[in-house]
Amino acid sequence: MNTSIQELAERIGRFNQSVRFVRHWSASAADSGPGDFPEFDPIDVPDLLPFLYLLERDGERLRYRVSGDSVNQLFMTEHTGRFFDEVVPQTPYRVVAPYFFRVLDGYCCIFKGFVILPNKEFIEFERVLLPIKRQNRNLILGCACFSTTAALRPNPPAAPEPGFHFHQVHRRGSAVERNWVDMVPLVDSPAAS
Repeated sequence: MNTSIQELAERIGRFNQSVRFVRHWSASAADSGPGDFPEFDPIDVPDLLPFLYLLERDGERLRYRVSGDSVNQLFMTEHTGRFFDEVVPQTPYRVVAPYFFRVLDGYCCIFKGFVILPNKEFIEFERVLLPIKRQNRNLILGCACFSTTAALRPNPPAAPEPGFHFHQVHRRGSAVERNWVDMVPLVDSPAAS
């Protein structure tokens, strides 16, 4: 069965911001050529800006070009200009990094689960990773929704079970690839340490 990222988001997305983000991206993608990533300017969705972040490839690493306030507030750090492997602890980095890099090959990803931070309870998250083109560069545009900052949709699908749940589909539509990782949320040193 050929599934688009928008169909997938409508079916499994729990947060308003995630689904709205995918709808807006899908409208942009409809206008792009078969081999092109869609042009997307995050400023076109100003109310989503706190949830958005841009990553660019820098050699074999990813660097944050921009990171929204919602993401920065949760982790109490500014990510803009930092490398992804400096921000994400080693254990989850090894799990999630391949999914991020695959977006640069034209895949879209929705992944969800729970994070635990010091002095906080479990926080549900939902991330959407989409390929875009900005200023002739292929980038990853992400939307990060957390139960502490984002709004659930009316009658959302059930919350994910423990672990990290990954759903990938090519941006032009294809079978959905699913993967589950028994991930106990850990807080350890950044991957670059």
